[in-house]
Amino acid sequence: MPEREQKKPQKKKKPILNGSLMSGEGISDIEVKKQKLSKKRAEQVEIVPKEREEIKKQIATGLT
Repeated sequence: MPEREQKKPQKKKKPILNGSLMSGEGISDIEVKKQKLSKKRAEQVEIVPKEREEIKKQIATGLT
């Protein structure tokens, strides 16, 4: 079969409605959850390598 006649694989389409919308949660509830997650991610990123090493030393010595 020539290359032209072969069908291209179709990409999976993402569902339009999220599961949380279908479960009955309001849009404001979803936005609150997204904000909380973004705050958690921001807190995780704030630790720099020097601070991480200091924290590891404190944990090893038991001075937390």
